[in-house]
Amino acid sequence: MIANELIHAVNFRHIFVHLIKANKMKTELQVDISYEQVLALVKQLPKNEKIKLTKELEKEGIESKLSELLKTFRTNDLSLKTINEEVEIVRQQIYESQKR
Repeated sequence: MIANELIHAVNFRHIFVHLIKANKMKTELQVDISYEQVLALVKQLPKNEKIKLTKELEKEGIESKLSELLKTFRTNDLSLKTINEEVEIVRQQIYESQKR
């Protein structure tokens, strides 16, 4: 029952959006739906659409995790000079270990 009501609401929204685009009107539409309603809709999607949705959700999750990771490592204490010095130290250690 909820899924059918939601489908009608989504179809109405779809038609409404097309009318707005045809008239080149700009507006914002906000629809409050529960997790259960979203899940009911997702379950009705064809397999290929579910796969596309999954990929988008994964991409969004990866992007947010990457952003958090980059924020964690961001520092003002690390200069290119310091990085180059460390690289040269490690190169020298590798070179010395290969000579033996």
